[in-house]
Amino acid sequence: MQGGDFMLSTNILLSGNNFTKVALLFRFMNMGMVVPATFYAVQDMYCVEAVKDFWEEKRATVIERLHTKDGVGAPADGRMDSPDPEKGRYKDFGVIHSLDIWHAAKNLTKKLHAAGIISGQSDIHVWLKDIVNHFWFCCQKADNREEFMGMWRGVLHHVTGVHEWGLGRCQHEPLPAASHGKDCMLSGSAAHEALSKIVLNRRWLKDVEKFLTFRQKRVYNKKSKRYRVTTVKVAKDYSYIPQLQQNILGKRLKAVGGLPRRRSMRPDDPRTLGVLAGVVPPTTAELVQAQIRRGQDMTSET
Repeated sequence: MQGGDFMLSTNILLSGNNFTKVALLFRFMNMGMVVPATFYAVQDMYCVEAVKDFWEEKRATVIERLHTKDGVGAPADGRMDSPDPEKGRYKDFGVIHSLDIWHAAKNLTKKLHAAGIISGQSDIHVWLKDIVNHFWFCCQKADNREEFMGMWRGVLHHVTGVHEWGLGRCQHEPLPAASHGKDCMLSGSAAHEALSKIVLNRRWLKDVEKFLTFRQKRVYNKKSKRYRVTTVKVAKDYSYIPQLQQNILGKRLKAVGGLPRRRSMRPDDPRTLGVLAGVVPPTTAELVQAQIRRGQDMTSET
């Protein structure tokens, strides 16, 4: 086996590429390519164990680092992310259950929109985006329910043009006169009363603590003038590849002899489990005859 064949086989695997597609590319370019037998032999003899060892080493390092932290975030999706709040083993283990704030904001938007449709309450629609944005702000800034409620109730004053009251004040900068561009709600009006019922609804606020561990990033679109949630991604640098290449090459240099002429089945190969269906497969001839009979039956019915 040439060194080029070894490195090509190794790097096809490490890059996550499909051998057949890479072989087809080389064929179209009229370039020499490692044969399938060599590729799979290199993978089995040197790459698989090196990758597993590297993974176990990195996993152990990450776990050790996590043990030094005060808390760890574990995102989940679907219906498996809603354990019984803070009870039993979840509470005993110090698990803090958080919910995706996007769903709460969406629910709030629906409630405000429905209330604004009712006659005499259309002012709610004028303030809808501001109210939802204020909810995001409160969840991001507050560390506990008391702090959240102190800021959240303030929206009922803000929409009436009042920015300071007996127990607090708005946290935005002073607003110049006539700079807001929105008509203020009249305190005690139908719209303001409906908004108060939504903002202070106990059922909707019962899960407030689950939204305070703020883990979303918002991006403002100037064209649509709306916020949206976006995933914060980090560019891959593949810094681990040189170490993996070195580990695999080390196994090759320490190996005695060349590649075996016949590939042996690895102990963890799924094929060692036998026929997973639990039913002995019929012979190919029997399957062909069954297909022929099925075709004849269909012909006779027509």
